Amino acid sequence: MLARDGVRLAPYTDAARTLAGLPTESTLLIEPEARDLRPARHVKTRVVEAINPSTLFKSRKTAAEAASRARRDGAGTAPAMCAF
Repeated sequence: MLARDGVRLAPYTDAARTLAGLPTESTLLIEPEARDLRPARHVKTRVVEAINPSTLFKSRKTAAEAASRARRDGAGTAPAMCAF
């Protein structure tokens, strides 16, 4: 699925070499918390420092998903709270 979208994975140990070899027309997304990739800001590609888009997708819930989760979580915590 990732390959179909043009995403290629590489071992972490190859990060510096892989980043240095990126084509100049590429775009590199670096999360602000990725301190280990600070040297990557010196690559010759466009660098975007932003939160991973998948984080936003994971945080979005429909009304039905939110209600279901609240019921499920409440069922587990309510008995624990009553024990105190």
